[in-house]
Amino acid sequence: MDGFWAGIILMVLQFVAFIAIWRVEDVALPRLVPRDVTRTRVLGIGLSALGLLAGWPIPNTTGTTDIGVIASAVLWFAALVVLGQAFAVLAFMFARWFTRQYVETRRGHKTETRYTEPPTK
Repeated sequence: MDGFWAGIILMVLQFVAFIAIWRVEDVALPRLVPRDVTRTRVLGIGLSALGLLAGWPIPNTTGTTDIGVIASAVLWFAALVVLGQAFAVLAFMFARWFTRQYVETRRGHKTETRYTEPPTK
């Protein structure tokens, strides 16, 4: 029964971690449109799931009453969620930069834009 409650705690903390990370993304990346934010979040969830499937080292909490094992599992899982979301944000930012560079190059524009000061009166 203890493993069941450990699983419930991990699931609740997973949702808390995602909500906290998504709130940070809303504050840190305010210029993203909702569609882009949704894509980033879905990619982050997918990367976290791939991390679990690849064997991210989360301790097995089945049948354990050791609070250290449960706490370790929670911390490792939180780290996986944070890394998944961070890689998703970085991937999105890189894709946006690459797309902007590619589209400007294909249209024949310079890839570097310079700001010129308006004339003063």
